[in-house]
Amino acid sequence: MSTRARIGVTVGCVAVFLGSWSMIHHFWYPKYGRGIDISLYQKYARQTVAGRIPYRNFSVVYPPGFLLPALAPAATAPPNDAGAYARDFDRWMAGAGVVLSLFAAAGLAALRARPAHFAAALGF
Repeated sequence: MSTRARIGVTVGCVAVFLGSWSMIHHFWYPKYGRGIDISLYQKYARQTVAGRIPYRNFSVVYPPGFLLPALAPAATAPPNDAGAYARDFDRWMAGAGVVLSLFAAAGLAALRARPAHFAAALGF
């Protein structure tokens, strides 16, 4: 598979991902409401930014690796603005999905995956 074809498949998969993400966040969530966990993420981020240590000063119901995605929107959203935190969280997660898709494409290219395998694995 040529580099140009790999790039085309990767761009197509990223476009489908972002399109799906947009459909879910603009058509599904406005109708049914955002998940209640996002307000919990903001609470944990607020406490961490205030200097409290997770798992020592306050209880957290998620594994430690979750703290980075919870803290990222706290760095970019105005403090105490739940709507801005939720929007920034969505944007950070969409960006993470794009980055992970690019990493997957790079890994498949490094493995010299056959065209059908490249497209199937990245599309999945």
